[in-house]
Amino acid sequence: MNKIARPFEPLLDALQITIQPDFPFFIGTYQTKYRRGTKAVEKNLAPLLNRALSILKNDEIIKDKDLLVQELAASIELIDYVDFSDPRFIAKHQFKYIKIIKRLIRPDRPYSYPDFKADFQKKHHKLGEQGYKEPDILSAWEAIKHEFVLPKNPNIEQYKEIYDKVYPIGKVSYPISMLYCCFENQEELVYSNPTPIFQPGANRFDKFVRTHYPRPISRYQYVLFPEGALEDCDELKLFNGVKIGPRMGHGSIVFYKRSGENQFKESERIGQWIS
Repeated sequence: MNKIARPFEPLLDALQITIQPDFPFFIGTYQTKYRRGTKAVEKNLAPLLNRALSILKNDEIIKDKDLLVQELAASIELIDYVDFSDPRFIAKHQFKYIKIIKRLIRPDRPYSYPDFKADFQKKHHKLGEQGYKEPDILSAWEAIKHEFVLPKNPNIEQYKEIYDKVYPIGKVSYPISMLYCCFENQEELVYSNPTPIFQPGANRFDKFVRTHYPRPISRYQYVLFPEGALEDCDELKLFNGVKIGPRMGHGSIVFYKRSGENQFKESERIGQWIS
């Protein structure tokens, strides 16, 4: 075991992760950083969504209002815990409240000329009529298009205000605070920043290595542990992956649950990136 890996040795053993001397292995820690205001939103997610629901119930313009009210109310009932840093939370609600609140900020799509053209051609084809050219169809559309102008929804701005708060994706980042590379029985400190800041965008380890590792490298394995004391943790969230060529690799978020003293068992694996 390389000396720089010794602080991680109990966890590496517990998780059955081995370091191969002939294959570059990056090992380090990350911190969890939240966008400003995110923790407050987590505590008030249900009230914020209920506010959107109240606005929606009185919305006289949006299409399919009754269905949206029913779906949003049911989605709120499904929220049993809130953690924007947990990809399982996002996956659970991706097609529930997240999808609905995203729908509310989009103005209804009006009946347009392409819609009219398709319906016009279909109708006259059924009647056996042929020979209608583009100017004929356009002229017919110009005569009736005023009937399909939708009024502006005054609630859009309120929906957007709530959406900006409750949409969980991009609210949490995991900047690396320390990173070592173990290779050919040598150790190298690649990066150290005890006070990293929130970093918007996807946290791709392969991009991080290209930026911070001084030499070109096309194959490696990596594992990132959460920073801090881990002895009392019942669950660990690791970032783990492998690169086996310039254009081949994959990374995952891996959850481990404690199964005994100094023992952990993988409970779930969620793909994070692939190339």
